[in-house]
Amino acid sequence: MDSLLEYSSVTKGIAAVEQVDHNQTVKNVLEDLELAIHTKHSIINVPDLPVVRGNGRQFEQVFQNLIGNAVSIAGQA
Repeated sequence: MDSLLEYSSVTKGIAAVEQVDHNQTVKNVLEDLELAIHTKHSIINVPDLPVVRGNGRQFEQVFQNLIGNAVSIAGQA
């Protein structure tokens, strides 16, 4: 339900601004993509990332797309 409310807010242009720890965000994304990463034998190296102000859900979507695309491409090589 919370995700649906967040999505509704984003589509209306109302983005919640909060402190976002990119280390935690990337950790969550890597957990979500764990099966694909393992299946494609991908190695993901992530340096320490900053805490920034922004919309956590939008940042998570960005990292999900970037890492997910990289894993997909790596699997094709």
